[in-house]
Amino acid sequence: MRTKHINLEILRIFACFLVIVNHTNSRIFLSSQAGSLTWTASILYFFVCKIAVPVFIMISGATLLGKTERYRDVFFKRVLKFTLVLVVFSLPYYINDIMVSGAPFDVFDFFHAIYPYNITNAFWYLYLYLGLMISLPILRRMAHAFSDADYVYSTVVFLVYFGTIPVICHFMGWHTPSIALPTFSYYIIYFLLGYFIQNRMNEKYFSVKYTLFAIISFIACMYVSVAVSFNLAGTDAHLLMDNTSFFNIAIPSISAFYLSICFTRRVEISSRVRSVLLFLGGCTFGIYLLSDLLIEKFEFIYLACLDLGIHRLPAIVVLQLCVFVAGLLITVILKHIPLIKKLV
Repeated sequence: MRTKHINLEILRIFACFLVIVNHTNSRIFLSSQAGSLTWTASILYFFVCKIAVPVFIMISGATLLGKTERYRDVFFKRVLKFTLVLVVFSLPYYINDIMVSGAPFDVFDFFHAIYPYNITNAFWYLYLYLGLMISLPILRRMAHAFSDADYVYSTVVFLVYFGTIPVICHFMGWHTPSIALPTFSYYIIYFLLGYFIQNRMNEKYFSVKYTLFAIISFIACMYVSVAVSFNLAGTDAHLLMDNTSFFNIAIPSISAFYLSICFTRRVEISSRVRSVLLFLGGCTFGIYLLSDLLIEKFEFIYLACLDLGIHRLPAIVVLQLCVFVAGLLITVILKHIPLIKKLV
């Protein structure tokens, strides 16, 4: 599967790095003058990184919804595994916290720290993913039963109701509608769309015309994100567009997923590069799990860059790259440890 869908490995690597960007980059534009070159570059970087979560969800939909598994297999291979991941990889964060605070290790306190809360910012996604895994058998039935028109209808409802109406209501000073549409949860739509685009989309939609449309849509949405943020600078709604359900993030996320397929269809990837991509793609989950802890521990790198006179924006990129590489090296080691290697 991975060899066939190399675009998913490229997306994994790209999205994993963008998660690190998301957790480090905001300090730059929040401390910069709105409209300055630094502010513009940083907030554009910020909105590009917002596609990471939708892309990760679409990758999961693309790889999981086409499979057939018994309920018990879903429980033991998916739900139980990621519950163990949550517990095992929350432990280093908890130990780090008690070492900083000087508090003693307390098993009850540890489990209270991970339920109902996530012990670190990045781990909220694990709770979301667990929910998707619990729902997986039902979502598979939906994915297989849906016609192409069903996918289009679901996407349009999602983009209009969750992605556009709230933005319009904000600027008009209206309350958002109270109509409940649980079936159209944007996480579910992303999950289904990943499967649809990767496995069922008609070949005619991968033409140059549609590829250019996806590129233009991506750029236009990024422009809107930056422009709206500039107009709202200095207000409480400065980051209004920072919402993964809004059209300005949803459309680029879908476009990036689609464009990854177009890219791998049009560009010949050598076996050596393919091997590297497969290797890196296989390490991204471990890098993600370690990223918040490494960001904290590697803060000195960012400060050292500033002391050397390096501009804040390239300095933060240096930090992001160091976190990614360190996470990669540690993940490679973890993949050689019995039991742990099954979790990463």
